[in-house]
Amino acid sequence: LIVAMSESGPRWALYGCHFLSRWGGRMWEFAVVLFLMDVQPSSLLLPSLFALVESLARICASPRVGAMIDRWDRLKAGRCALALQNGSILLCALCVWALVQTGIACDVVGNERTVGGTACSTQDSSVAYHVLLGFLMVSGAGAVVGSSAHAVSFELDWVATMASDPDELADMNATMRRLDLVCKLAAPAAVGVLMDNASVTTSSLVVALWNLGSFGAEYALQNVVYQRCPELWDKMEPEGKPPSAGWGRSATVFSRQVAAVPAFCLAILYCSVLNFGPQQVGYLKWRGVSQATLGWFRGSGALLGVVSTIIFPKFRARIGTPATAVLGGSAQVIFLLLCVVAAGLKHRDVEEATAWLQMIGVALSRFGLWMFDLSVTQIITETVPARERGTFGGALSAMQNMFFLLVLLGGVVWHEQTDFWGLALVSFACVVVSAVLFVVWFRRSRNKDLIAAGEELQELSGAQVSEAPLLTQAPEPEPAGDRQVRGSGYERPHVEGAV
Repeated sequence: LIVAMSESGPRWALYGCHFLSRWGGRMWEFAVVLFLMDVQPSSLLLPSLFALVESLARICASPRVGAMIDRWDRLKAGRCALALQNGSILLCALCVWALVQTGIACDVVGNERTVGGTACSTQDSSVAYHVLLGFLMVSGAGAVVGSSAHAVSFELDWVATMASDPDELADMNATMRRLDLVCKLAAPAAVGVLMDNASVTTSSLVVALWNLGSFGAEYALQNVVYQRCPELWDKMEPEGKPPSAGWGRSATVFSRQVAAVPAFCLAILYCSVLNFGPQQVGYLKWRGVSQATLGWFRGSGALLGVVSTIIFPKFRARIGTPATAVLGGSAQVIFLLLCVVAAGLKHRDVEEATAWLQMIGVALSRFGLWMFDLSVTQIITETVPARERGTFGGALSAMQNMFFLLVLLGGVVWHEQTDFWGLALVSFACVVVSAVLFVVWFRRSRNKDLIAAGEELQELSGAQVSEAPLLTQAPEPEPAGDRQVRGSGYERPHVEGAV
């Protein structure tokens, strides 16, 4: 398979590397919750603590990781991202195996705890348990940081550099997101089948071995992409003292980009419980919805997301990227309105109907969500200079996880099932704010483009005839680090285009 992808060209090798990386990540995201529940079946403390550590790790590390991606050459940054992600998941799976093995082997015999027939003290067992648990949390933080680095490096930088025009860029962005959604849909199902037919220890070893073998394949495919795309070679490590890599520089780089407002609009969408996440699943189960029904609707939402990645390039080519984003945001607002209305109806006679209405609304809203997500990704990859894509992507990742952390804290404060309507209302408000803010940005951007085109048209009409040949001179080549996708429509209009 690796040889076939390599022979098919660098794009297919990139897709293969991305698929393997996302498959391993999505497998682990689903499996770790089941593993931790097996370690401590009577409590949700471990999954909640693990999610909190992951979010904090992304918030703290993403700006520095993005700065390193900008500073390092692309091959080095990609290798480190793959090694960090796969190596951390490998260590996490081994920690789970050790935790479960310890819990199974250490039984209470009379008043003594024994390991393989040998007496062991409760204190020693407790120390080993907490040491392994702490190592699992640290390794999990490394896994999510590596996953974020891979996403920023490949999805924002490599794809934008390899694409020759906006149409090809839109097709590549859609394909990368489609592969991620397929992994999000299929990988948990594969883990579920594995854990239904094997023990937790066996399943954790399978996950560990998968990531170990996957790393070799991803490493080879990444080398193929880099060797066959000379465009990726133009980014060399700068000499001298590196710039600061904290939140201050990340915020500065983020705020001066054309795509800052669209990216912020995308980050706001992470502040939502209307996404078949833990809070909504728990609420719907409280309303009497079966697990099979929940799984069916969640899968339907993922399939609609895949459909949106298929039709996104066609919509973008016909009406433009910003208009496609407005369409996706509007669809999301309309469908999620059903969820808010359903969550607010508390009469017992309509409980079942409102639960179904809420699931239908969330599933349909996935189409608009991923359409909006792809449109914003297209704007980012078209406009952000190559030398700042890592910093921009790191700041965006940290911002998204800050909003997600607000959702987790909101679930802790308003934890009663009857409080879900308030969380749903706040989530819907965030979606509306995101859509309105993007429309305002879109209108202002259009007005600025029209004003700029008018000014250049005035300058051209008042120019002397003797100066006319200067307008046809070839533009000076721009530095490799500032290269953007040509024809994106977000650059300052050329004089000929204005005419």
